[in-house]
Amino acid sequence: MCNTALHNNCPANYECTLNALTQEHVCCGSDSMGVCPNGEKAFVEPITLTPRQCAMVADRKCPAGYLCRFSQNNHKYYCCGSISGSLCPAGRALFRYPTTQLPLQCHITHGGGGCPPSYACQSDVPGAFQGYCCSQHPICPGGVSYHLDEKTQMPTTCSSEGFAFCPQGFTCQQQPETMSYYCCAGKDKEGVNDGCPPGQYAYITSGQVKSCDPFNVDVTNQKYQCCGTRPIRQTKPNKIDDGCLRKQFALLDRRTNKPRICTAGEENSCPIGFFCQFSAKRSQFQCCGQSGGCPERRAAYIAVDGNAQECLPGPDMCADGFECVRSVEGSGKNICCSKEDNECSENEKMINGTCVVHMKIGGPCHRDEECGGGSTCESNICR
Repeated sequence: MCNTALHNNCPANYECTLNALTQEHVCCGSDSMGVCPNGEKAFVEPITLTPRQCAMVADRKCPAGYLCRFSQNNHKYYCCGSISGSLCPAGRALFRYPTTQLPLQCHITHGGGGCPPSYACQSDVPGAFQGYCCSQHPICPGGVSYHLDEKTQMPTTCSSEGFAFCPQGFTCQQQPETMSYYCCAGKDKEGVNDGCPPGQYAYITSGQVKSCDPFNVDVTNQKYQCCGTRPIRQTKPNKIDDGCLRKQFALLDRRTNKPRICTAGEENSCPIGFFCQFSAKRSQFQCCGQSGGCPERRAAYIAVDGNAQECLPGPDMCADGFECVRSVEGSGKNICCSKEDNECSENEKMINGTCVVHMKIGGPCHRDEECGGGSTCESNICR
């Protein structure tokens, strides 16, 4: 029995509830009962008052909202459900059937369990075999909470145009790595003003503010650029299997558009920022690097914490062979990225995105940039 006038007179995960039969208040609720993971409750058999057991081959033994979990304590399977009611990892959205609004259970070990596009089988319980179809990406930037539509029980969508209506306390923000917009708590913290009018954001592409014809004047920087009421993030293209490890990318040779081949142990076999690594897929050593938010084809300087080294704009703010540039991920951060010229050999020079042999005086040429030693290209000869 309990007293509603007193606080905390029921154990954790239990509430003081009126028993309609006896007209007495009792503590009602459930917990893990020693068989479910932290944050989950066991389904209790009404007659025996014991946790209901289940088997992976007979999933339907568990009622709606419960999954069959393996207990590390007694090596048996039990029906467990979320105490908080959240079925997806924080920031992710649960898929619901449009007609019934019921969630879709799935098998994590069976290649995603047949989830719809843009959804994947997930669970916030480490090592779980079962889960629910949840959105592949967080709905809101930074994983902040999103507004739930009362009718559909799905995240409330909005428009990227100026006419977006979100409830009080929410603003229309772009979902990371997609072109979808949802009502998210608070204001977008990742937008870059960069001289746009108050309340507007600069459009950033490839880490640079996008310039344009004089529609929006930037008084601060004395230039014209694209400004809007909402920050737009760039979507990340699906990674092509180029033979490098996950979270890495292969440096493609500009001449062949194939991964640059290197020699293991040979100094300067790969440009600064890249390292020579064996690719089991291609059966060759090739140059691989980590983007970390750097512009295309450029590798990040990875700090001791495993992330791209942040920096302040200016010369000599990064290690040799790297320079401080704006991250293309729209975070507003500046990071150390390999210089574009690093891709060329010692006797080459980068001209309009192509490595061109730097000719000595007397060598053949087509333009002045190809000539070294202060010479110029005259009659196709460096003089």
